[in-house]
Amino acid sequence: MNYLIMLFWSFVAVSAIAAEPCAITSVEVLLDGTVTTRQIFHVGETVTIKINAEDPANLPMTYVYRRFRRNILDVTLQNWDANFELAYTFTAGDLGRGFLIIVGVKNNDGIDMDPLYGDAIQMVELSVIE
Repeated sequence: MNYLIMLFWSFVAVSAIAAEPCAITSVEVLLDGTVTTRQIFHVGETVTIKINAEDPANLPMTYVYRRFRRNILDVTLQNWDANFELAYTFTAGDLGRGFLIIVGVKNNDGIDMDPLYGDAIQMVELSVIE
């Protein structure tokens, strides 16, 4: 009986301190400072990828941006930084379809839902032409 009571109180204590994970509410693509719905861009154009996220406990959040092209996750563009916007200029290496910017967000509670992308993940699929 004592064991069950201890187990119950341990569960209550852990549940009380475990925070809900943060969430991405939207990811916006901005061109010349304005949100765009375009998905096809030219080599040399620069876009800003902006993550809009919320944390239920108002904990500080950090963001990761990774590039996926030609079916390969090939580079981390920004690794766990407080900056929720990233400017990206398309190059000839980005040409074609299947270009993704994968974003993640996490708070500082020490509990991540995913080891690479933290508490929440979202993808932005774009195409690049000359």
